[in-house]
Amino acid sequence: MMYKSILIFVTVLFIVACNSGSETESNKYDGFWKLDDTYLEITNLGEIIIYDCTLSDGYTRTIGDFARVVGNEMIINGRDVKDSYQLSISDGRVIGTDDELKFVLEPAELPTLCEDGVEIVYNYPQEAIEDELTTFTVDFDYRLSTDSEAVVRIAVRSAEYGLIFSDDQYIEIQKNDLGRGSFTVEATPFISNDREEPFALYIFLFITPELESQNSIKFIRNKHTSVPIHVWEETNIK
Repeated sequence: MMYKSILIFVTVLFIVACNSGSETESNKYDGFWKLDDTYLEITNLGEIIIYDCTLSDGYTRTIGDFARVVGNEMIINGRDVKDSYQLSISDGRVIGTDDELKFVLEPAELPTLCEDGVEIVYNYPQEAIEDELTTFTVDFDYRLSTDSEAVVRIAVRSAEYGLIFSDDQYIEIQKNDLGRGSFTVEATPFISNDREEPFALYIFLFITPELESQNSIKFIRNKHTSVPIHVWEETNIK
């Protein structure tokens, strides 16, 4: 539940990052921060800048002008999301709370290059018909910058069982590797009533630093990305 809350908060910041807004007053929360795997900057004027990792071009800056910090409050005023979070500082970290969500911003420095990551560069088809078995193709780039090994796998969100991983679709990556891969998978699209969990394809980069036994791999962390698929009702297809 906490992981989902963090994911929702990051999604909110990404949504408002595509809007534009007005000036705001200076604040005491300016600096670079990290939330889960997301880097962000709060400027002296209260602007929130999201740094998105692209494996080919490093970090790109997106200014979320409809998200700003005023006094001890972070105000979200986007086209689709309106909310506010009370802010405080504890042990050098920024604590944000509202009625349902608590998040912690850790102090951070933006890396020179993107770290371990995976990025979808192409997918087909981008639309599908509800309940019709469909073959999807996903191309992706990956980077493993550590001395660990990793496995890239594809997953599909199902209506009943959440994320389902394909047993025969995976790529083993050696340490300090950069490359591109492609997966093809069959799935049955569905129309989701939860906008936070639409029908989507996921690519996971599982970092595998050590073997616990001959047949057991300990995954200590992962990076992942996803692409939503627009699903039509069959009655709407002419």
